[in-house]
Amino acid sequence: YYNLPPTKFANEYNEFEKLLRALPVDGAIKALDMLETITRNTAQNPQEEKYRRVRTTNDKLSVLFSLPGIIPVMQSMGWEQDGEFMQLPKSVKLDFPNHVVKILEAKSHFGKLQESEKRAAKLAQDPNKAELLKQLELDRRERSSVPRPEVQATPVEQMSEEEQMQ
Repeated sequence: YYNLPPTKFANEYNEFEKLLRALPVDGAIKALDMLETITRNTAQNPQEEKYRRVRTTNDKLSVLFSLPGIIPVMQSMGWEQDGEFMQLPKSVKLDFPNHVVKILEAKSHFGKLQESEKRAAKLAQDPNKAELLKQLELDRRERSSVPRPEVQATPVEQMSEEEQMQ
């Protein structure tokens, strides 16, 4: 429509986005908050050495490095593991659209997953309500699939004056 470019669908995620979404749901948002902070600092201050080197054993960063799968995510961003450190080579430049925005999108993805899990748990507590909602959804689908009869509108010219007044 309107000569707009095609939209981006889930099957078009790049490798970095796929790795982000493959993280475990539990603890992902907190870990991605920390990764976002590190990435923002590195993107805003690319020449600062203190932002380009992170100790994996740091207690404050344990939220990040305790999450399984975070090392491959960081390596896909360009970080290299050197013993107990993760270093970002000077040749690698992190930027907002390709890194920070993708992390924010992944945080949103995990937030939606957690919200749907909460909703499902709440519905599981009341089986009657779950059954009613399921029936409502089935009724809604049934109504949308049945074509509505077309109503013929009577032209105003064919109506009498009394019919028009009513």
